[in-house]
Amino acid sequence: MNIAVVDDLEHDLEMFSGIIDKALAKREEKYNIFKYIFTDDLLEELEKFDVVFLDCKMPGKDGIEIAEDIRYEVLKK
Repeated sequence: MNIAVVDDLEHDLEMFSGIIDKALAKREEKYNIFKYIFTDDLLEELEKFDVVFLDCKMPGKDGIEIAEDIRYEVLKK
């Protein structure tokens, strides 16, 4: 499973990624957590993710706008 976590604040990004890692470490399923501060980087690699966690309030495109972009890309297929 490939998981993306997006947050403009590095501290929050690390904290949330750590929470996810701790929760999934108990499972036998393999997973990878990818961390993004810049949303454009996420959108370039969107196809490889099973789950995406977005910060709702970010400068530039916020998580709500990125979710709309993701929805558009998924529906386009």
